[in-house]
Amino acid sequence: MSLADRVSESSAIYFDLFHTLFSFKSDGIKGRNTSEVLGIPEDVWNNLLFNSSDRRLRGEVRDKYSIIRELAKVYDPRISEERVREAADLREVRFRDGLKNVRKETVDTLARLKRDGKKLGLISNADSVEVAGWGESPLASYFDTVIFSFEVGSIKPEPEIYRRGLATFGVSAEESLFVGDGGSDELRGARSLGFTTVFTMEIIQAIWPQKIDERKLEADFSISRLSELLER
Repeated sequence: MSLADRVSESSAIYFDLFHTLFSFKSDGIKGRNTSEVLGIPEDVWNNLLFNSSDRRLRGEVRDKYSIIRELAKVYDPRISEERVREAADLREVRFRDGLKNVRKETVDTLARLKRDGKKLGLISNADSVEVAGWGESPLASYFDTVIFSFEVGSIKPEPEIYRRGLATFGVSAEESLFVGDGGSDELRGARSLGFTTVFTMEIIQAIWPQKIDERKLEADFSISRLSELLER
């Protein structure tokens, strides 16, 4: 069966958010990044964010300063409070700007899927700061349900976060697609529940091309642009 057939037959389509619908690097969002302000190498900071931050993603830590302080001091306990607060403030602004300034093609793709009668859901590993500006994003109006990990205490690839998304629509995983860049083992988690998984490399092919081959392994379909979901 082709991707076009699966999209046509699906009852619901669920999306990841970061590096699937937008990214600072690929979307040209300006401003100093958190690692730069803190004086931490970018690769080290990214590792802390992606591998040492369950507490922020589960909503156990929600204060923007506490989130940065907790992670930064793993790297260097001597990092000043002034630097922590500056980094946290700038991080919030950057995420708000990023959510406001998503690609037109991305918005157009979601709009078309909605016009075609698809139920759209968002399932995202996110802390309270990263999505504080969600309500101001042009993406927000196209989603019928939004599941943020910090609000539900569960993170991908744990089954519970996907099941919450399914429950809001009253659909099964077998009736649904999950579209993502594959971070946090999200495609494996979705596939294990019965979702048809779609790996989108639109963003990561520019920033993490070395991760593509591995992430493709958990995908039923792979696309280079999100708009391929519209092809018939």
